Amino acid sequence: MKFLIAFDLCESKEEINLEYSSFKIDKDSERYFKNLDFWVNGSIYIFINPKTKVVCYLLQNT
Repeated sequence: MKFLIAFDLCESKEEINLEYSSFKIDKDSERYFKNLDFWVNGSIYIFINPKTKVVCYLLQNT
């Protein structure tokens, strides 16, 4: 696996526009995408295996 990208909490609480989603986002999880708010103060790390195209993510809250 190779590290691809990380997203951290948007401290300014500035909203981020989601361009596309392949699944329905309900009202409860909408804040996670608008402010990159993962488990209140967490970060998301995304990894990919370039050969198999397998992607995994890790949520970390410290």
